[in-house]
Amino acid sequence: MPDRKYSSNESFERISSILGGVNPSDAEETLGLKPWNESLALIAQLLEGSKEGSRLSVPIQKFGQIYTWTGTVTLTGYTTAWTKITGAFQNSGEVSDTGITLQPTQDRILINDWGVYFVSWNMSYIGSPNVDYKVEPYCFTGMPQAAAVSTPRSSGTVTSMGSSGFAEASGSAIQVSLYMQPSVTAAWFIPQTIQVSVLRVGI
Repeated sequence: MPDRKYSSNESFERISSILGGVNPSDAEETLGLKPWNESLALIAQLLEGSKEGSRLSVPIQKFGQIYTWTGTVTLTGYTTAWTKITGAFQNSGEVSDTGITLQPTQDRILINDWGVYFVSWNMSYIGSPNVDYKVEPYCFTGMPQAAAVSTPRSSGTVTSMGSSGFAEASGSAIQVSLYMQPSVTAAWFIPQTIQVSVLRVGI
């Protein structure tokens, strides 16, 4: 795309259109006719939520999700060390663009754009009775602020847990995955449903 020069009027109008969820290209013939101070006022209204009938559209949002919903695989061999949960994911959910890469068969989401991300996860599973299962997401580094723990009390009981937190990603191919630490060696578990989602919320 060739480099284009915009006047102050057109620049502010393009920004206010994008923040208002309108594609500026839909009104190319009139762009630049609105005074820049009117566009700036509209930007302020959108940011503070005072523009009746309009809401702020955030162009920086990037998102993605991987999940499984038919748990049929028994995962074994876990020790008391933190170990990546593998072989558990089956499907890709919604994804925004090339800024996020979904790789369910590799049990991970890759973040390819810097920013602050909201990472959330939840899980329903059948596990060894009376074993504490601690799960923590990993995004560039461990996320103890988004860890959770649960304990099945009887064999065959479905147990659920989940959590969420914020993490900063810088660079490309930042892996988002789940790690588990059971309280005993040789614990097993059968994931019934698992979802991992990421959403960029800041830059």
